[in-house]
Amino acid sequence: MKKVIPFLAVLAVLAAGITYYVNSTQPATKTTVSGLTSEVKVQHPAWSGVIAPLPNARAQRKGHSDTGAIQNVTPDSFTIVWDKWNIEVYKKNPKTGVYHLFETKKKEQVRK
Repeated sequence: MKKVIPFLAVLAVLAAGITYYVNSTQPATKTTVSGLTSEVKVQHPAWSGVIAPLPNARAQRKGHSDTGAIQNVTPDSFTIVWDKWNIEVYKKNPKTGVYHLFETKKKEQVRK
């Protein structure tokens, strides 16, 4: 019995250390102010798919060459300034978790 108690104490310390490490190495949220940190499902009137984050607050439509800058990221919305297309604002459907196209802006409107 005298050997069991120290063994359990060491086991508890190891378990606590592993739990701390796992929780401290994962991001607290799935989005940040500067850009997306994980892939998100999107629904556009012309297509549906996944937007994948790239370095430097950029993103790419998964399976396509379409890329753009990610801006105004919150847990419920984000904006993509597409390189070849207009600016699109996506808002999250809280029931499904899918981001739907909410608004499209022409790039000339923003530059004024």
